[in-house]
Amino acid sequence: MTRSQRLQWIARKSRNAERVAAQSVSTSQRQLDQYHEQLNDLLAYREEYRASLRSGSAVPMDGSEAQKLRTFIVQIDRIIDGLQTKIREASQRYELEQEVWVQQLRRSKALDGIAGRAIKQERNAEEARAQREIDDRAPLKSHA
Repeated sequence: MTRSQRLQWIARKSRNAERVAAQSVSTSQRQLDQYHEQLNDLLAYREEYRASLRSGSAVPMDGSEAQKLRTFIVQIDRIIDGLQTKIREASQRYELEQEVWVQQLRRSKALDGIAGRAIKQERNAEEARAQREIDDRAPLKSHA
């Protein structure tokens, strides 16, 4: 296996690693988007329940119903707090995975460049060798 072939093999492995890293970033982004969507839904639901508690809604409610509604709103608040924690963790994971992907992308591009230069050097060396052979044979033909 020539040097350029070894470098091409390494570059292919690096591109594969870069693709895997990109997929991880994409998965993290989708998870983060999903958490944000859930949070927005919960915030909207909480606001609806708070508004109905403040206005007394169209249907009058007694004290126990109001207390149940307040308790339910507190439960939504706890779920929101938990989801915000998940969002912070998912954001950190996304940022780390994005850094890994960027590093892997740079490495992959660098290895592609190195492999490309090695191929060019081998071609140039082969062309020079072929030219030397032609040049070495040329004097033999002129003496014949």
